[in-house]
Amino acid sequence: MKLLFASDSFKGTITSTESAAMLEKAAREVFGADGLVCESIPVADGGEGTTDAVIAACKGKKIAVAVQD
Repeated sequence: MKLLFASDSFKGTITSTESAAMLEKAAREVFGADGLVCESIPVADGGEGTTDAVIAACKGKKIAVAVQD
């Protein structure tokens, strides 16, 4: 069985990545690990967490730079 989790964050509590991890853990408890394939894609609605969701989906990374004005 293949499952795809595309979960948004829960504002102020858990990130979309944490939500997907919890869903995968619950799926393994319910369906068992044998033959179970879980994929997760963090999503966001354009608010907080959008940058992190895009970076995770594209397997990117944040790069901090100093800017002025």
